[in-house]
Amino acid sequence: MKASLEIKSLEETTSDVFIKSWTEASVGSLNASTPFSSLSVEKEFEGMKSELGSDYKKNCLVIFYENQPIGVTMPQIEQGTIDEGRLFYFGLIPSFRNKGWGQYLHNVSLHLLKKMGATYYIGATGQNNIPMQRIFQANECELIERKFIYKLIT
Repeated sequence: MKASLEIKSLEETTSDVFIKSWTEASVGSLNASTPFSSLSVEKEFEGMKSELGSDYKKNCLVIFYENQPIGVTMPQIEQGTIDEGRLFYFGLIPSFRNKGWGQYLHNVSLHLLKKMGATYYIGATGQNNIPMQRIFQANECELIERKFIYKLIT
């Protein structure tokens, strides 16, 4: 099943394919209130480039199955560290969710982080994102902290 999997960086595909795949993967996300608007995806893209630095094209990956985009992952070594692996973003296009792809592709992302020099991984998700919490557990990630985030609108 997974033999037809291909991972292409932004160096190997177009920014249009990457942005379209990233936008589709954000649809229905349990971590976001709404999918990207056409304006916000451009802002997110610029913010991501700033966060990932000059090598961003190597870290922006579209995952293809049978030549069809199925998800996006953005592995990185956290700025200011030499070995802390993070995923700036990880998500599946909705039609590929709930089919076992999430756990598998997250595990692939963890292996990519290891190849980049990560000796450990820090991942986070929202309290309502039970599928991602299950992926962390299935891939043997250990829960180390729960956060409470507050907002005041004035």
